[in-house]
Amino acid sequence: MKRRDVLETIGISVASLALVRCSQDAGTGRTEVSSALTTDGPRPVKGAADATVNQNTASSTLVNVDSMVAMTVFSKAKPGKWAGKEGTHAPTLSIADNKLQVSTPHGMARDHYIMWHQLRNKAGLILAEVSFPQPAAAATPDAIPVTLAPTIFDLTPLKLKAGDELRVYSLCNQHGIWVGTTTVA
Repeated sequence: MKRRDVLETIGISVASLALVRCSQDAGTGRTEVSSALTTDGPRPVKGAADATVNQNTASSTLVNVDSMVAMTVFSKAKPGKWAGKEGTHAPTLSIADNKLQVSTPHGMARDHYIMWHQLRNKAGLILAEVSFPQPAAAATPDAIPVTLAPTIFDLTPLKLKAGDELRVYSLCNQHGIWVGTTTVA
């Protein structure tokens, strides 16, 4: 996995992590980021009881990216700190006639809206994406925000096989990245 892909997946900028290097362990398949987070020994990642943080050298710490991703991508089953928001944030997926319908019944107000949907395969490769513009200011203060219409992805050019897993990531400007998964029948 390339450094940029890791950062896009977990939604953290290079500056905030002060990255030194990114590598994947061939034996375990885990991706780790070497970061100048601490010089005084291992520190647990806040809020992650199972996150792996190991001292690499006196000036860097290895942070298990897989654990960080689990903490930063939310789902209907694991809404984390946003429990109660999953009904309007977690994408629901359905496939019919070689088209994937993504439903995220989220209001689209100027200060709170869905920014994009990304269709990815199990390996994390982006297959398609759609961005949504920031909505205009409401004409009146009591106007009801429009709900995001379902998004349709044409699967025909992707030449998918039965059993292929698809994931849709949805970014809310206030409540982070949410994921929904489905398997091609």
